[in-house]
Amino acid sequence: MKHDLKILVIDDSKTSRKLLRTYACATDFKVEMAEADDGRTGLRLLAEDHYDCVFLDYILPDLDGLQVLRQIKLGGMDIPVIVLTGQGSEPLAVEMMKAGADDYVPKCDLTPDVLYRCLRNAQQLAEVRKDFREANANMVIAQNEAAQAHRAQSEFFTRMSHEIRTPLNVILGTTDLLKQTQLTHEQHGLVETCERASSMLMVLINDILDLSKVQSGELELKSVAFNLRNSFINTCKMMAVQAKGKGLVFQHEFGPELPEMVVGDSDRLTQILVNLTGNAIKFTRQGSVRVIAEVDPDRPAPGAVRFRVEDTGIGIPADKQEIIFTSFNQADRSVSHEYGGTGLGLAITKTLVEKMHGHVRVESEVGKGSIFQVTVLFGLPEKAASPLAEDSVPEPMRPPPVSKPHARILVAEDTFDNRLLIKSFLKRAPVEVEFAFNGRDACTRFLEGHFDVILMDMEMPEMNGFEAAARIREMERAAGKSANEFIPIIALTAHSFVEEKNRCFEAGCSDFLMKPFKRGTLLDKLREHVGSLPES
Repeated sequence: MKHDLKILVIDDSKTSRKLLRTYACATDFKVEMAEADDGRTGLRLLAEDHYDCVFLDYILPDLDGLQVLRQIKLGGMDIPVIVLTGQGSEPLAVEMMKAGADDYVPKCDLTPDVLYRCLRNAQQLAEVRKDFREANANMVIAQNEAAQAHRAQSEFFTRMSHEIRTPLNVILGTTDLLKQTQLTHEQHGLVETCERASSMLMVLINDILDLSKVQSGELELKSVAFNLRNSFINTCKMMAVQAKGKGLVFQHEFGPELPEMVVGDSDRLTQILVNLTGNAIKFTRQGSVRVIAEVDPDRPAPGAVRFRVEDTGIGIPADKQEIIFTSFNQADRSVSHEYGGTGLGLAITKTLVEKMHGHVRVESEVGKGSIFQVTVLFGLPEKAASPLAEDSVPEPMRPPPVSKPHARILVAEDTFDNRLLIKSFLKRAPVEVEFAFNGRDACTRFLEGHFDVILMDMEMPEMNGFEAAARIREMERAAGKSANEFIPIIALTAHSFVEEKNRCFEAGCSDFLMKPFKRGTLLDKLREHVGSLPES
């Protein structure tokens, strides 16, 4: 059976080329042979056509065989190369094989049988490389499809987060306003129920977003100097309110030997402590919850910290203590009915802890409580850092606000319910509010009137908030204003990613307010930019 092979012979000797052609006819391969009498011609032919293998002489009139071989490999030509030369020395053979040659045959040893072996090996090698290229191409396609699926999933969760947070902002804001009105005892209870349900929904949204980041590999930690003591104590004070609401004893302790300042992600540390402490409070009907930060006794490295969360709650069966760290799993299915939760918190906690070069483990006995231990490794700042270094995003410098009797606020918001909510939030504040319905409208109103601050929704039709903020900054610069004279622009967004916050500042925004937000949060933010506002 005849086999088709297309070969290129790069050899300046007509005798050698003729001999190869004669020997090829003596094999059972049907060979189509092209010839080049120098290296550059050979390289040109290789660039113009496809060959199954190359026979390469070492001594050539322009480039030597080693130079030609290296050009072939540098050009990414995945083709078997057989060095065929009269320079039959072992060091030369080693050098050519290191450079990527697939075979080496001295011309004095060339016979029809040797040529047949070379052609057969070249054919097999070409088939193997072809299979490898196809497998690699399929792998690249699969990787691209997986990456596209991850991007689609991430975009879906991002979009769903925005779409859910937008009405949720109205629900929580309206609930906050209702609590400030004259309500009967029954009505007040109903409003608090609505508020709790909304808060639970917000936790669910945050968990799903974090899970999406974990699965897509997009969960990144920042590395910023922050005050470990302040971060720990502030988190514990926040969780103490929940414990008090259930009538539990809450204690926290920060080891005196721990460093005040560390380098890491303070937000993710807070998330870990909130998840663990929140679970301890949730699953403890009576008794106490205790949170301790101490030097890790098992790892003496500087910056190694162990956090212990102890409770007297319902406990976890021994055979369930591993699965609680996997997504959507709780120790007992009935637990989710009685206590709620998605089963995502501990899985996300485990991922965060491992990214902090640590681990998490649990000791528990049913009916007697649980102890969760988390160890993490923080960096230490090279020199004393200010506690103000906790923020992950460097915010633009701005001059201190000047109190105004009636601040003028431009609100760029396309959603009717959110406009109504902001209007209600600011109803009793000494401010004048004007609304724009998209980014283009906001730019027009900014030119037509004098405002002290702009609340800019970032997702709007016609022109979004990013474009509008950038356009306003362009107009201010064109008017000769310096950065200190720019109008404060507070971004309003339902996206929770740090990247979104960075994007807002890059567009020219001065500050950032994430939906859903409460009236007090909005007023506090406005006070930072326009001066004092009454508490009413």
